[in-house]
Amino acid sequence: MTRQSLSRTRRVVSLSALGLAAGLGVAGCGVSKDVYTVQSTWHEPQSVAVIDTRTGDALWAYDVLIGQQVEINLQHSDGDDGFQGSSKAAESMDYEISVIDGATVDSGSIEFPEGADPRVDFNIRPAGNNPGETDLTGG
Repeated sequence: MTRQSLSRTRRVVSLSALGLAAGLGVAGCGVSKDVYTVQSTWHEPQSVAVIDTRTGDALWAYDVLIGQQVEINLQHSDGDDGFQGSSKAAESMDYEISVIDGATVDSGSIEFPEGADPRVDFNIRPAGNNPGETDLTGG
């Protein structure tokens, strides 16, 4: 191998290693926190529920008003900082309801029953439907 060829090979390997390191830095380590955010818009009004997978019972549910969003943060106490893949199910949750990209409307915390195994479900309601309103078309 010539000196010029060897130099080029080193440069390609160095750039590849640099690209891999940068990609890992951006992508993180492949885990994410148990934080869920959903926005409710006129075309996709949302409902959210936290379900106990053992029983199928709703631990918490909310019909998100059009123009608002809700963020749910499942809390773990096993030292995993709430990362998905935690060895224990979440024991509680914090929620925040706010105007989309605006002020907080409501927030709170909920303790789950002992042994609960929560799952967060999102459902789209019929377009233009705010909770308690059956016809927003004026008809």
